[in-house]
Amino acid sequence: MRKNTPSFEPYLEIYTLTRTPKAMLYRLAHAQPSESFLKQWVQREKAVFQASAESGAKTTSGALIAISNVGGQIAAPAGTTAYGIVVGTGNAAVAIDDYKLGTQILHGSGAGQLDHKAVTFDAFQVVGSVASFRSKRQFENLSGSTITITESGLYVWFNGTYYFCTLRDLLTTPFNILNTQIAEFRYTFKATI
Repeated sequence: MRKNTPSFEPYLEIYTLTRTPKAMLYRLAHAQPSESFLKQWVQREKAVFQASAESGAKTTSGALIAISNVGGQIAAPAGTTAYGIVVGTGNAAVAIDDYKLGTQILHGSGAGQLDHKAVTFDAFQVVGSVASFRSKRQFENLSGSTITITESGLYVWFNGTYYFCTLRDLLTTPFNILNTQIAEFRYTFKATI
């Protein structure tokens, strides 16, 4: 009898980074399962599988449109907050119809802002019966004050025009980024048989 249930699971980890004269030190500061795929994720997958648009998707600006089977990237460059791994200060419960973070933190060095680095990816790997890849993004606090993050998610870019929130997580414990500190948010996606 099989003990494990086949699944596709995202997992969220947050690391703090400290610069030393010799290296960058990473310390795991927070970890939790990500259990909040939103309806836009399922609509996106259906559009890709059927090779045509799926109607009724809501963009991060609130517009209802058809999500197409073209595109779907989160590899945002530095300074971009329209897509990629995003963070915020909202605390409303996650609902299947969510289409954006409660209160997204924007890019910059002003009050309440974080410097958004580029989204990067580790190599795809298969270990035993688990296939996985990890996406990650660093956020540097240059605001002069501590910023408390309470939510994170994935904004996906489609057709060069539209952005959809496909994943939104409330952190089980609010996470403080101290002034001048860098935090790295990592989403690992894995399929298990």
